[in-house]
Amino acid sequence: MVMEIRLANLSDAESIARVHIDTWRAAYVGIVPEDFLAAQSYAQRTQDWAERLANAATVCYVAQDDAGAVVAFARGGPVRSCNQLDQALAEFDAELYALYVLPGHQRHGLGRRLCTEVLRWLRLRSFRAVLLWTLETNGAFYEKKLGAELLPAVRTDEVGGATLNLVSYGWRTL
Repeated sequence: MVMEIRLANLSDAESIARVHIDTWRAAYVGIVPEDFLAAQSYAQRTQDWAERLANAATVCYVAQDDAGAVVAFARGGPVRSCNQLDQALAEFDAELYALYVLPGHQRHGLGRRLCTEVLRWLRLRSFRAVLLWTLETNGAFYEKKLGAELLPAVRTDEVGGATLNLVSYGWRTL
């Protein structure tokens, strides 16, 4: 399976939104309430992604299959302000915001390839250290496949009435 990895553009907003929602619906069953997952709107998420893709301070890469369909994406940029950024994270100036791969395309190296491209883009723009937030159950991927370090900071996010416990991982040097 050969996949093209490329920079996303505004015309990809709808495809990215579809991957985003479909991946959430597959990955978060039993974690986030089903009615919240079912209520996700492709139209609203497309609009959200159009705004994100227009932000030149961030980057998004997509993976396309042989038919040209977007099946995965990763996005990063400057670290977002967060009330829970403490001294343990002060050195991090960039963040991997999102990585989503449709279930049928997982375990083929797409996540690793997309992350590598985002990290390269950040390094070329003189970012020094990158962090990410993920569910604890997803952390092994970043640690084992990408060499990220488990960081001491944790936080909770409220999603659809569910409280999600997030852990931080990062790369102290790019």
